[in-house]
Amino acid sequence: MLKIRILIPLVTLLLISSHSFAGTVTLTASCPLNVVNATNGHISFNLSNSGDDVAGGIVVSPIIKGALTYNATVSLGELLPGQSRSVHILVTNLTQPGEYVDYFVTRYSQGEQTFITVFPCIAVMQRTSQSVVQVANITTTKTQVFVTMLDSADYPVNATATLEVPPSFNVDRPTANAEISPHSAASVSFNVSAPQYNATFPISFSASYVRNGTSYAVLRVTDFSTAAPPQEASPIRLNPPEIVFLALIVGVACLITISIAKKRRSVKGQKVV
Repeated sequence: MLKIRILIPLVTLLLISSHSFAGTVTLTASCPLNVVNATNGHISFNLSNSGDDVAGGIVVSPIIKGALTYNATVSLGELLPGQSRSVHILVTNLTQPGEYVDYFVTRYSQGEQTFITVFPCIAVMQRTSQSVVQVANITTTKTQVFVTMLDSADYPVNATATLEVPPSFNVDRPTANAEISPHSAASVSFNVSAPQYNATFPISFSASYVRNGTSYAVLRVTDFSTAAPPQEASPIRLNPPEIVFLALIVGVACLITISIAKKRRSVKGQKVV
């Protein structure tokens, strides 16, 4: 069973743990908030293993917004316990300046098992921006995710709300448009189905919008716990002695009922005479 924990400091930081008979792989990812511009043309992604087992065959596939990237996938090989590596994603053709939510799909193996997870990061293109949209609350059930957003500005915001889940999940509508009035709240919901029972996975929610030629984004990460497996009703099975005993009880009950009925008829007959 895959077990996952999450840490969120000033920079985006996620932690994923997987367990096997050999030991534990604990991958921690972070994205420095450096600005991508003419002098710095790459996005950094750091990955480390603080577990006691080897993470092998690591492949990172970046999903970059606001720019084009030369790197479709980056192979990191293996990460020994206590080892760290960095990926520098070269980007070009920057579009609108501002902040974007990028994703790094990370695939690795531990023994004969293969795991895939997604690490989200805030990327700054050309200059930083401060979103007026805040994520006020995230509530999860076993099959749904509810998010409440607040607009702290004096103008309305038409935001794109996105729920990012592990690749093995299914979301019927991962992206939704949310119109938020000034100094008001707006809510969105997502229906989620997960392939595993009794497990906890990281999911991320982002709200982004464009205003006056600048991109704004806010990111929140939380846990999603899957439901327990459905319990089927067990049929009642009786052994032969139990069946005989039950039949005797039913037979005696029937005889008593018949006897009482006959006595009542007899009493009624005597009263008539």
